[in-house]
Amino acid sequence: MKKILLTLLIFSIAFAAHAQDLNGKILFSHFNRTTQSDTIYSMDNNGTNVTVVTVGYRPRLSHDGKHLAFTNGPLPNQSYDGNLWMRDLTLEHDTLIVSNSDYLDYYDFFPDNSMLIYSEECGIFSTNIDGTNSYTPICYCGCYSDDPTIRLSDTMVVYHNVFEGIHTMEINGTNVTTVPHTIPGDLFPIWSPDGQWIVYEKTTPGLYYVTNNLCKIKPDGSDSTQLSSFAITDTLTADPVWANDMQSIYVIGRINSQLGLYRINANGTGEYTMMKSLYDGGSVIDYWLGLADSISSNPLGISQEDLNEFNFSLSPNPAKEQVTIQLTTKHASATSLEILDLAGRKITTVFEGNLQEGNHSFSVNLNSLVAGNYLVRFRNGDASIQKKLIVIR
Repeated sequence: MKKILLTLLIFSIAFAAHAQDLNGKILFSHFNRTTQSDTIYSMDNNGTNVTVVTVGYRPRLSHDGKHLAFTNGPLPNQSYDGNLWMRDLTLEHDTLIVSNSDYLDYYDFFPDNSMLIYSEECGIFSTNIDGTNSYTPICYCGCYSDDPTIRLSDTMVVYHNVFEGIHTMEINGTNVTTVPHTIPGDLFPIWSPDGQWIVYEKTTPGLYYVTNNLCKIKPDGSDSTQLSSFAITDTLTADPVWANDMQSIYVIGRINSQLGLYRINANGTGEYTMMKSLYDGGSVIDYWLGLADSISSNPLGISQEDLNEFNFSLSPNPAKEQVTIQLTTKHASATSLEILDLAGRKITTVFEGNLQEGNHSFSVNLNSLVAGNYLVRFRNGDASIQKKLIVIR
């Protein structure tokens, strides 16, 4: 009997060690044009230890970290035609939950992790995570009502309607309300961890589904804040995600022609950092935005080590006649330092060339700039960081 118990104990320890623990990780999916495949990866918060999780895209981790919802097949990079799957991270087993019939879109876990909410066929539905029921209608909210997510504190749902703006509703489909000051083309809303904010993506003027900036707003329409200042030619994919410390939001996009996974400050300063470059192309510039390139999880937030990684600072700030830019390069590489306006247009190049590894300082005369807000962009190899500069007179 003791031998049997010991064997069971050894087996259970080995089994538990083999289970996938994705809590606190950044999860993202990427479509590789070379291999023509969609893959979900996990990554540490500082951009290291990238590991393959499974084949698929648009990952969504359960609140208890035990299950992973994702989309897959039948064709690669056909995001709206994919089926909804559930991965048991303990058993490392995938189960088909919903066979897609028309435009199955984003999904989110209920607070107790037993069900999913998702959008498909001009409606929003729920389904059990174990595949025991096909679906239960929540709201036939009209076509192009997509991307529902649930607030944990009271199960309030937020979703977008492409031609109307951002909406909230009760989990039973009642009390549908438009979030004031949101407009057609405001897309991909998601609750902040404390439920006080909704972050969403702003559509490039005249182009539905092509988004290029992040914004946040409270459910009553107050305190609307634009969090990024990217150029009109930049694009973001669907599905931004908040860090648990609420200091930043993660998203995949093509910024300054660099496809990568970006961390954007949530305080409205316009500052961002590229966490990982996705070298092999991707599909961000495609009409459907390449939803296979997406991110979702529960990343822990910004560590002090992450904040100090490049030692990129502006002093003084606000500045009147001159600003000193201090930065650290991780390795000898092509480097550029530029000042932009808030629309992302380049005003001047401070430096462009190769810099050796180490600390560097640049003094910049500001007399040619009118008073206002600007952006200073630092690029070193694959890294890209941007900070806001305030000029006063």
